[in-house]
Amino acid sequence: MTTELVRNTIRLLEAINPNDENAYEKAILNLNSMRFLPRITEVIEPGGIFYRSRPMDSEGLIPTINEISMPPVHCITDFARCNKPYQQMFYCSNDRPISFLELVTYWTGKKAIGDLIYVTVGRWVINIPLNTLIVTTPNPADRHSEYDKYYGAFLDAYLNLLEGESINATKEFYSYMFGKFRAPKEENSNVYIITSAYYNLCLANDEESIDAIAFPSVPSREIGANLAIRKHLITENNLTLTNVMRNTFIVHAGKTGLKDFTEIEAKECLSVNQHENSILWV
Repeated sequence: MTTELVRNTIRLLEAINPNDENAYEKAILNLNSMRFLPRITEVIEPGGIFYRSRPMDSEGLIPTINEISMPPVHCITDFARCNKPYQQMFYCSNDRPISFLELVTYWTGKKAIGDLIYVTVGRWVINIPLNTLIVTTPNPADRHSEYDKYYGAFLDAYLNLLEGESINATKEFYSYMFGKFRAPKEENSNVYIITSAYYNLCLANDEESIDAIAFPSVPSREIGANLAIRKHLITENNLTLTNVMRNTFIVHAGKTGLKDFTEIEAKECLSVNQHENSILWV
């Protein structure tokens, strides 16, 4: 792999019009033209705790586990960080407030001052090792988050195995992807097309070795990380739902005049029965 090849690929990716009906296919084609797609994986060991939040249209309490797990296929009509339309992924965060923050951009645009917002969040324990795709920066000076500080060492080890021009070429590629996985969608409307194309092409090239992809939370900047797990791994044996909480927020004007969100109620479930797909509330 050469720096010229990487730069040409980046140029072609940046030229993609997100409104082009073949935008995703062009992203795949451009990435595939590199002939070798850099990727590193690390194992997330069993016992990890993650939180998944589901926004709700009303204050009703969700009675079944399926409703707070992956969304139905027919509801996935747009690109997200790691999926194309109609591709199910289990997105979660390693911190409960971070799972809320992922919804803030949507709330800010859709909710008015005084509105109440209802979110149901589940606490999940991972019971199996997950071979996880990692995207971080090759530049130590840009490693501000705990995620990048930790996984940066794995990227350094990977780079140390390379020789010649492929070292700088790989660094340029990871610097580009690092920026894309940390770019809010509204600032770059083709960002999800590119990040999901990268993930899915890595998966196509090495399906048996990739169970999930991890990336830092964009809204929280230097705190927290997200995990997107493949659909076939979301089973009762692989993930245990230990607790569920329904949170209520109110929208108000913050000190800067922008919308802010304050939690006013947290209602915890009484019990969870995964075998019966049920959540019992008081």
